[in-house]
Amino acid sequence: MSPEQKRGDDVDLRTDVYSFAMIMFEMMTATLSFPADASEDDIMSIDPLPFTDIPDPLIPVLSKALEPDRAKRWDNMNDFTQAYLDALPLCRA
Repeated sequence: MSPEQKRGDDVDLRTDVYSFAMIMFEMMTATLSFPADASEDDIMSIDPLPFTDIPDPLIPVLSKALEPDRAKRWDNMNDFTQAYLDALPLCRA
């Protein structure tokens, strides 16, 4: 769930970007995005765990998608997906 959704703020397309990127992060790293003992208050104020086991070209794409400030995120899933697809060939180099 995105920070704005947890606060009860209005949500928009950038909320979906955050939530999907969080799932991708957890799948790529096989770890939870926050420590298991983190409280909801902690989650609202700390960064996710480090981007270990994620190819370097994907880190800026996921970092932007996981910005706590939604104004700094991808505007929508199309933009996020395109950036991800553009970075994928760089992972194989």
